[in-house]
Amino acid sequence: IAFDDPPLLRKIVLDVGCRPKAFHCRGAEPQGARRLYLNEDPSVRCSQDDVAHILERAGGDPGCEAAVIPRTAHRVRLLRSPVEGGVLGVTIRLGHVLNGICGMISDILDDGDRS
Repeated sequence: IAFDDPPLLRKIVLDVGCRPKAFHCRGAEPQGARRLYLNEDPSVRCSQDDVAHILERAGGDPGCEAAVIPRTAHRVRLLRSPVEGGVLGVTIRLGHVLNGICGMISDILDDGDRS
């Protein structure tokens, strides 16, 4: 799947038994997000192996509800079965770089008071 503007990709959702999907924003507001399926074939569904692969790559404590993908600003949240506690899905929220943000908060960063 090709996105018109990859920096506007906000999250990827992989739930066991469901079609893999992503949410792509048309603008800066998340309310403008639209769902895109990651495979054109409607019979393609996420498996437990797909979810396990993401968890393995993300690392972190298996008992946690969230993790950060190493060397990125991307966060992974888990959907667990309320009965068995097993992971039924993952949502990956993509972190984005905000160019120029350090300049905007330089007065805070340069302040001698570190409290």
